Amino acid sequence: MKIKFLSFNLLKKLCNNISKKSLRIKLIFLFILSFVCSIIIAVLFNGVLNSIRIGSAHVEYSNGIKKIDDTAKKAANELNNNANIDMTPVNLKNILDELYDTNHLNAIITDLQGNILINSKDSPSTKINLYDIIKNSTNKLLNEDNVDDLTDASFPKKVYYSFYPINLKDKKGFLIVSGIPQSALIYSHSDNGVISIILGIVVFIILFLLLTRNKMQYIEEISQGLIEMSKGDLNYRVPSKGNDELSTLSININNMAYELNSKIEKERSAEKAKNELITNVSHDLRTPLTSIMGYLGLLKNKKYESEDQMEEYLDIAYNKSEKLKILIEDLFEYTKLTNEKINLEKKPVALNDFLEQLIEEMVPIFEENNLTLLTDIPKEKLIVDVDINKILRVFENLLMNAVKYSVKPSEIKVKLYRENTFAVVCTENIGEHIQENDLKKIFDRFYRLEKSRSTSTGGSGLGLAIAKSIVELHGGKIEAKCEDKKISFFVKLETF
Repeated sequence: MKIKFLSFNLLKKLCNNISKKSLRIKLIFLFILSFVCSIIIAVLFNGVLNSIRIGSAHVEYSNGIKKIDDTAKKAANELNNNANIDMTPVNLKNILDELYDTNHLNAIITDLQGNILINSKDSPSTKINLYDIIKNSTNKLLNEDNVDDLTDASFPKKVYYSFYPINLKDKKGFLIVSGIPQSALIYSHSDNGVISIILGIVVFIILFLLLTRNKMQYIEEISQGLIEMSKGDLNYRVPSKGNDELSTLSININNMAYELNSKIEKERSAEKAKNELITNVSHDLRTPLTSIMGYLGLLKNKKYESEDQMEEYLDIAYNKSEKLKILIEDLFEYTKLTNEKINLEKKPVALNDFLEQLIEEMVPIFEENNLTLLTDIPKEKLIVDVDINKILRVFENLLMNAVKYSVKPSEIKVKLYRENTFAVVCTENIGEHIQENDLKKIFDRFYRLEKSRSTSTGGSGLGLAIAKSIVELHGGKIEAKCEDKKISFFVKLETF
């Protein structure tokens, strides 16, 4: 019992695993199961119909005729084998009784002219019409009458004659055996078979539809999901059910919707960023350009009172032109970094020596702004594979950003250390506290902490965005943190 239970569980588990892995195999399995069940039901139903004898019936005499004919044939053979014995009515009747075990048969022996020589029953007849006997005996099957006629007392029961030639002592003759053949009631179930086949087909269709109903409903769900997505609802998701091809299809459809939605969002973001870029560039270019044109207009119309005032106007126009040049160069470089594939000219560089040289060159700028520079650079050589000019721009931008936004006087710290496989450069300065929301946007292009978008302290607004693009091109990371008034920037680059 335990073995049969385990076998059933193993078979059930195997069927479940097969059906889950492949929709095609599952459909084949369900088709075969439905087909087998329909055949079983059709066979059982046909057996029930047969058992209750539903169908047409008719009387069959062929078995009774065959028995009479066989008896006559055996009796003729026995008489031919014993042609010298004396034949009497009693002997003839005994031969029939031994062969047929019934008193319903009559046998006569005639000569070739139809004269009765021996009769097993007492009869006054002395001659019979051989022609009628031969005609009757050649019709082996009697007329078949309706079964209802069997209950009728007037039913005409017909006698069947079977005759065979025999050899007598001194002449030839015929053995004629007659009797009423026994009848049998035969039922015809041809209609039952058609009904059973139709039932089997109906059962197969219904069972197959029931067994595949869940899959059909799931296909409809997938179809409905595609309709919703085609209407523009790319946030709609098709539920994933099972572990077959339909489940894989639903996952792929959801992935497709996610990718399309992401691309559309990126396109929208890019369009929005483009509009913001045009707005910001227009603003940042117009402000210095307006000043330049204003002062040049004063000089052109000679609206100055002295040579010193003229020199002052020229200096202002020149400084504005310098800022305009820096803005245009920064904009060009940022656009190039973000929209083009940049070929980096990487070389192995000792980050220690690189930072020390950069800091030494910028010492006068720190002193001019009343800032003290503190460094914490280890002697261990941290080698990174970078494009020197572009990495130089990163640290220049970070240090100049610290100079612009530091409280004066104060200190600026530069630290270098190893963190797992990365070399980390950290710059710290003391300035105004930066809110968390502003800290997340600090690397966005044209983003400035002061809302007036003044370029007097904020520069082009592209310095940190350029630094982020360069670091990411090198496969590194850059991030900013603010604790109270201490602002820190971290640059991580992969080391050898």
